[in-house]
Amino acid sequence: MADVESNGNQNEEANKSSRDRTTPDWKYWRQMPHDLLWKVVALSCNIEPRRVRLADTDYWMYRARWGEPEHHARDREFVDRLEIAKARIAELEHALVNMGEGNERRIRLPEFASWALAMQWPIPPAFAEMAEAAIKGGKPRNESLGTTERGTVQKLIAGFLAQAYSRERIAKPYAIAKDVQAVLQSVGLHLSDDTIVNWIKDAASLLTAPDKKAS
Repeated sequence: MADVESNGNQNEEANKSSRDRTTPDWKYWRQMPHDLLWKVVALSCNIEPRRVRLADTDYWMYRARWGEPEHHARDREFVDRLEIAKARIAELEHALVNMGEGNERRIRLPEFASWALAMQWPIPPAFAEMAEAAIKGGKPRNESLGTTERGTVQKLIAGFLAQAYSRERIAKPYAIAKDVQAVLQSVGLHLSDDTIVNWIKDAASLLTAPDKKAS
């Protein structure tokens, strides 16, 4: 009986030690302004990316699919969140330090934490506290535009579209977005193609059809 109890205590200590190794060192991360996308996603899952094999996402996809029982749910959560963050990267434009490709994107930690809360993801309390810095910093620039200012920007874009593109081309905003994105990148500026497309669509709605007179 004593041996069973001793083994139970040893297993409990081993599990605690394992959790300690994989739980984020929040003293360190509170001082990091930004890091790679996959690392920030890992933090949202309460995983220490410096101590767990997260960089090899294929390995983690394998583990999430076939699983190690004690980690299976957390592995799957990490993979799911990373896929969602990549798919919705346009919503994180204000948090991007650089565009990059895939996992090479660098994200500001407070802004990502704020976005994760808006997504209603359960995140560690220490990470939620970091979101306060983003909230105090104000809203993203595109959301802080007033109605008048936003309307002015849309009219400017509509004017450029009308001068540079045919109505047929304007009806295909993703093609135009790629052109605009290439020009911006050539001068060191970055916007996601989804963001550009949204602005083009808004501006295009202001253009008067050729067979109608503007009132």
